[in-house]
Amino acid sequence: MGCWGHQVFENDDAQDWVTQLLEDGDSESTRRVLEKIPVAAYPDASDCAMALAAAEVVAAARQRPSTRLPEEVHEWLRDHRLPANEFLATLARNAVGSIKTHSELRDLWWDAGDDFRKWNDVLDDLSERLS
Repeated sequence: MGCWGHQVFENDDAQDWVTQLLEDGDSESTRRVLEKIPVAAYPDASDCAMALAAAEVVAAARQRPSTRLPEEVHEWLRDHRLPANEFLATLARNAVGSIKTHSELRDLWWDAGDDFRKWNDVLDDLSERLS
């Protein structure tokens, strides 16, 4: 995973997922990527990065966007109706919780030392905005 920062959209996998979302115009991809995480024994870093991006899209659809949400995602949300229902928010919260506690991405950030705290704070903020 090409990563240049601890924010959700600061890695290649999240950026690739956003590109796919914009090209497909399919809100179902958000649900699909979020559903993969809680059922995986040990979610891989790539799936986790994509799920965190999807969770950010859900938070934005629920009128609680990140200040770092890419402008093209804001535009996509204006043009497409992502159901901001409790089911999707629960999927997103569960995915974030799983990633934060038991995932390859979590372990990679743990190994990064001081940056783990910054990444963990980003996930705490995302979880709060999904509540």
